[in-house]
Amino acid sequence: MKSIINNWRLFKYALRFTPLFVLLTVIDNIFLGFLNSYVTVIFLKSLFDQIETGTEFSKLMYLAAFLLLFFVAGYIFHVIYMHFCEPIYKYKLHSAIRKILFEKLSKIEVEYYDNPSYYNDFVWIMNEADGQVFSLVKDIGTLVNRIISVSTIVVLLATVDWTIAACILVSVIVSLLLKRLQTKIQYESEQEMLVFNRKTDYLNNLYLSKDYAKEIHATDVSSIIDRELNNVILTEKDILKKNGKKKFYINFSLNFFTANFFNIGIFLLLLYKIQVSKSISLGDFAASAGSSWKLFWQINSFADVLSRFQKRDLYSQRFQKLMARKNVLYERASQRTIPQGNIEITFCNVSFRYPGSDEWILRDINFQIRNNEKIAIVGYNGAGKTTLIRLIMRLYEPTEGVILLNGFDVREYNIEEYRSLFSTIFQNFKLYAFSVAENVMMRNYIEGSEDEKVWTALKNAGISDKINEYSKGIHTIMTKEFDEDGVELSGGQLQKLAIARAFAQDAQLIIMDEPTSALDPISEYEIYKKMLELSNNRTCIIISHRLSIVRDVDWILYLENGRIAEKGSHEKLLSENGTYAEMWNIQTQNLSSAANVSK
Repeated sequence: MKSIINNWRLFKYALRFTPLFVLLTVIDNIFLGFLNSYVTVIFLKSLFDQIETGTEFSKLMYLAAFLLLFFVAGYIFHVIYMHFCEPIYKYKLHSAIRKILFEKLSKIEVEYYDNPSYYNDFVWIMNEADGQVFSLVKDIGTLVNRIISVSTIVVLLATVDWTIAACILVSVIVSLLLKRLQTKIQYESEQEMLVFNRKTDYLNNLYLSKDYAKEIHATDVSSIIDRELNNVILTEKDILKKNGKKKFYINFSLNFFTANFFNIGIFLLLLYKIQVSKSISLGDFAASAGSSWKLFWQINSFADVLSRFQKRDLYSQRFQKLMARKNVLYERASQRTIPQGNIEITFCNVSFRYPGSDEWILRDINFQIRNNEKIAIVGYNGAGKTTLIRLIMRLYEPTEGVILLNGFDVREYNIEEYRSLFSTIFQNFKLYAFSVAENVMMRNYIEGSEDEKVWTALKNAGISDKINEYSKGIHTIMTKEFDEDGVELSGGQLQKLAIARAFAQDAQLIIMDEPTSALDPISEYEIYKKMLELSNNRTCIIISHRLSIVRDVDWILYLENGRIAEKGSHEKLLSENGTYAEMWNIQTQNLSSAANVSK
């Protein structure tokens, strides 16, 4: 019953998005079911019975003509269904299922992507989603087909002798039990292979990705990739070998028992009935003998469909679990309106660690960012700088403590309205295979009326001259992924294009999480200086390793091991002669040494 409910929940998506496809699939299989049962059973029995009774040849031709018309009509419908209807509705169902999954995944908490277990589920569900729903529709059609065929043949065989019906019942029970066990082993094997399949895909993609091509050719890193691939292949081989033995024994038992007991037993019984007891007609014998072997495969197919329902039940549970997952960030009722004027963000005893982990990433964080302040967050790698930014943006929720916006818990605000306050450029920003304008605006921009805004942002980021070189200007497609005329920019140029996003947004708070690492110090300083000039009426948060570009901010937060170690203006932190001052001295000495070398 549980399996039926879970499959029904999945089937409702097919009814919702492609109801006509469901109807056509059922009709097609009804036609095929009647064709199979009529030709194999009813027509064959009728033909032999009439031959035995001396029916005229002309009447036999009428019977054959009727069968031919029925067959042609069913075949034409089947061809139209297979080559016109099925491909169209398969694509439609594929698109609809992907859309609802993308919408769901776009609102899944970011922290789940950091959890391999959840991430494996996401990957598996995405890869299987549309195929599972489509195959469910096909399986329901097949089930209708098999029910019609099997019931017709079983009724005929039962009228010949009830012991045949008993043999069928025993075979069905054995087949279903073995198929159920077979499905369980197959599912467990697939789940065991899932992690290794993902690793294999990752390693294979290293050879296919242009991002890794130069290093692979210039170094011997391919030896490491090959080693890891071999290790994964050996592990997968062991898994397949272990589960292969179980599958062999089950398949052997299934085929040997049912094939011999079912087919040979029924054939011998029919032979006895017509030769010894003479209790059946020639038509009964011909129809029963011809249909018994077909019935064996029909029952096996029926059992296969039911086993797929069981297997799909396991998938459906995870699919429904994902769709039912509540994201409190998005679904919590909004109690307050986002302020349009002054903005103040306050951290009150905030601590954070990932779900299921005992390691604190941030601990006892307390500070306040006032309206229009320019601040910097600095510290060594792993100090918690990026995590702090994610908490400010509500990509993560604090494990302890509270974050306030203008004195109220940020969780009281609508998440999408709250995030609209920010324009953020992350360290590992991404460029998309869209136009330059779309990459800058990060939304469907209004062509014509917003062109000037895009060009101004590009100019402020120092990349407008480069974009102006292209014939299509801001309508030029980035990357050659799907367009031969697409452009490839250098690392520094890509960073400038990403930085243009911050200039293009009307957000009240700008966050720059080390997006300029590929720029030379002078270009970096000029961009940050420009950013500070243009953000007079905005709050600005900068994360950077290079302390020379943060000295002009109002105050600096220095993180160490997830805690605030120092806080104050550049001059104040230097006067305290702490770790910040040590970092400053090291960096200034390195810059001086580099300058002397260049001379």
